[in-house]
Order: sequence, then structure tokens, then C-alpha cells
Amino acid sequence: RTQPTHGSGNMLNLDYGIFAPGDVELRLSLARLMDEIGDRAAARHQFEIVLANTDAEDVNTHLSIAKWYLETNTIITARRIVEPLRQAAPENPQVLLMSGRIAEATGHEGQAMDYFKQAKAGEEIARMKRNRASYTIATGVDYLSKSGGTPGISTLTAIEIPLEIRMPVGYNGNKFFVPIDQVRADAGVLQRRGLDN
Repeated sequence: RTQPTHGSGNMLNLDYGIFAPGDVELRLSLARLMDEIGDRAAARHQFEIVLANTDAEDVNTHLSIAKWYLETNTIITARRIVEPLRQAAPENPQVLLMSGRIAEATGHEGQAMDYFKQAKAGEEIARMKRNRASYTIATGVDYLSKSGGTPGISTLTAIEIPLEIRMPVGYNGNKFFVPIDQVRADAGVLQRRGLDN
């Protein structure tokens, strides 16, 4: 049963009481609808009801909800859902895949790679390897000349060769930035005229 909410455009006021707590599929559908219309608090409420009324053996439902929490950057809750699944089904590829994505989201790239390898998740492994293998090196030459002055005092010839290296750190695509500037400067020879008198 739905009815428009006055003054709120296309938003809907859904009576949650029409569903029994055990109506898992209906609750999941309602949660996804709430998420689509931007009411994440209501979506989260429905997902929590589903978790409380779903058997631990229903791995797919738990993983579906964990994926939503991961996508909404609620990583602690996603981990809370997945850890019991990993203990109950340590060889389940989908559980391992979700465990890897959670580990990667928390910055544990090495652990994520281990989970992906156990899950034989070829696409995830290839993506992380690409991130780690990518690096860039840039260089150039800058020439500076100031002439017409007194050698050794107000003249200058300089060559600067900047070098920039961006190296991968871990598997998440972050780069370590290393700038190196090589400079060679020549101010000319200071004349000794008049110094010996």
C-alpha cells in the first residue's frame, strides 16, 4: 500500500507494516526501492530486518546485502556480515571474492590479492596487477642564460634536467612520487684584474 507524500514530489510513503518480518524477498525489494529514491536510512533498516530473519546458510542474500554496504562505504558492516560466512564456507568463491573487495577497500591489498587468488577471480587479479605495474617517468631540459654582465659575478649559464618518477605502492593504484632535479650552473670565470695590486 503506497500513498503520495504531500509536498515531497515523487517520494512515496510506504507502510512497512504490510510486510511480515519473514518476507525476505519483499523486504529486499523494499530496501532496494528505498535506496533508489535516496532514502538510505530506510533501506538500511530493511536490510537489517532481512539479516535478522535470514538463515546463515542463505549465503547469496547475505552477500547481496554486504555488497550494498560496501558500495555505500559502510565497510565495517560489510565485514561484519561476511566474516561469519567465511568461517562457515571458507572455500566459497563468492565469499572469498567479497572478502577480497572488503580487504582492498580497507587498504589491505596483499590480503585482498590472497582472497582473489583463492577465489580464482581472474579479472580482479589482473586489475590489481595492472595497478601495481603502471608507472611513469617524465623528464625534460630547461636552459637558462644571462649574459652581458661581469663574468663570475653577474653572468650565468644553467642547464636543469628535471626527472619525475611515479611508482606504484601496493595494488590499489596509488603512486609514490619521486622528483629529481639535476642542475649544472656556470657563472663564468672571475677576472683577477686589479687583484694583485
